Amino acid sequence: MSANFCEILIVEPAPGKSFSDPQVISDLQSILNTFSTGLEAINFQIRKSTISPTQLLFLGSWTSLIGHDDLDLRGITPRMLKLLFANVVVISAYFFFIDANKIDLQAEVCNVEAFHVKTEEKERFESEVEKRELSGGWYVTKKLPPRPRVMPTDPELVKIIEAGEERAKARLAAPNPNLWVSISSVQTGTGDFRSIVENYVSKVDSGAWEKYLTGSSFIPLT
Repeated sequence: MSANFCEILIVEPAPGKSFSDPQVISDLQSILNTFSTGLEAINFQIRKSTISPTQLLFLGSWTSLIGHDDLDLRGITPRMLKLLFANVVVISAYFFFIDANKIDLQAEVCNVEAFHVKTEEKERFESEVEKRELSGGWYVTKKLPPRPRVMPTDPELVKIIEAGEERAKARLAAPNPNLWVSISSVQTGTGDFRSIVENYVSKVDSGAWEKYLTGSSFIPLT
C-alpha cells in the first residue's frame, strides 16, 4: 500500500471576510502555491461545498510526514497559517494516512466522510472496511511539530508556533479518537456502507466538495 499523509481542514470565513472577496481568493491561492514547493508533496487543493457557500475544504497530501514536517522546519507553516487565520476559521481538522492509489484527487467532486466509531465496535467496523477495500484511514494524532531551523522575529509568528505546540500537547494528552476518514471520488461517498455500519458508529460527518482552487505544479527543492 502507498500510504500517504493527508491533512484536511474544513473552514468558514473569518469575521468580516467573504469567500467571494478577490483578495481572500488570492491569499488562499498563494497558500496553495507556496505549499507546493518542498519535499514529497503530492497535491494541494481547496474545494467548495456543494451545499454551503460559506464552507471550503483544504486538502494537502505528502508521500510521508517528512514532507509535511519540512514546511515547519523551513518556517513556511507559521507564515502560511498567519495568512490562513487572517481569512478563515477552522471548524474541523483531520489527519490520516491513506492509500493514494485508491483516490482520484482530480475528480470534479470528492466526498469526505468522517465516521465516529464506537470503541467497542472498532474491530467490526474495520472488518467491514477491509471487505470493501474502501479508500480511507484512521485519524492519527499529530506529534509536536518541529520548530523552524531559524525562529522568526515576528511576535505574531512566534505566537502561532507556540499555540500550535500547545494544541499538539493537548491532542497527545487526550485519547486518540476512533475516527475513520474516507475520501471518495463519487458524490455518493461510501454508499450503502453507512447503513451497514450504522450500529458501529455514534455519528457520521459528511460532505461533497467540488473543484475550486489547486496549487501550482509541484516544485521539488534542489
